[in-house]
Amino acid sequence: MPRNIIKNKVVREAIMLYACADRFFFRFQEAAQNAIGGFFDGALTDEEKTELGIVLSDYSLRRSSPSRGLWKWEEEWFNKWLPKPPKRLLIGAAGTGREAVALARSGYRIDAFEPATFAARKCAEALGDKGRVFIGRYEDLNRAVIDSKGSPLAEIALESYDAIILGWGSLTHVIDERERERLLQSCWRLGKNAPILASFWLRSSEISMNKSSRVKKYAARLGSIVAAFRGNRSQLCREPFACSFGFVHSFTRGEIEQLAIATHSRVIWGSNNEYPHATFVPESPK
Repeated sequence: MPRNIIKNKVVREAIMLYACADRFFFRFQEAAQNAIGGFFDGALTDEEKTELGIVLSDYSLRRSSPSRGLWKWEEEWFNKWLPKPPKRLLIGAAGTGREAVALARSGYRIDAFEPATFAARKCAEALGDKGRVFIGRYEDLNRAVIDSKGSPLAEIALESYDAIILGWGSLTHVIDERERERLLQSCWRLGKNAPILASFWLRSSEISMNKSSRVKKYAARLGSIVAAFRGNRSQLCREPFACSFGFVHSFTRGEIEQLAIATHSRVIWGSNNEYPHATFVPESPK
């Protein structure tokens, strides 16, 4: 009868060595990410932090294919809340066009925008004559729609849409609370009571994520020195930093509910937990 290889002392020691090494590298990676995030948080202005996220996303999206199609939970979600084609949809933070291309193939008329230049161009190529793609951020949309100021998305501000989709997880990248409220207000103006579909990162606990590791705090202090040397004032956002996306905000359910209240809407949560998502609809009449 063959001997259980796991009982072999050499093999067991090798497994233990691997486990220790893996734990060490995980901790090293986590510490390095905290240090980088803390430094950028202290050194960069709010505008630069946003631009940093766009640059990092642009690089990470180079591996994303617009022909990948919708996830199953997206198909169910869209089928429930989107009006039937050929209605007009606006897709924000469209990436390389995964959602836009799939919906255009279903017969929808698409306008989309994406702040990362490479991704926006890839989206435009994939959509072809089935939609328009603009280069711009959610903040640019807010300036165009609410402030009526010059913006790369000024043309969108003149349109109206039957539904608006905030592209996959993109609400998480709007780290300024006020800009999140303005974003939903912009969408209501463009959609006139049309549903707003948003997906995002969600944490299960209401406990604040503002607690920083020691290495992150020291790195932020160093970054603040650099900011002072540059003549800038940087207010720490204290949000988690992801090497592929920059600074992100992971919501609690309460924050999403509060966002709905602040924008005179109500939130209807997605029916499954594959990826956190919700639909904002007009506030029920009293």
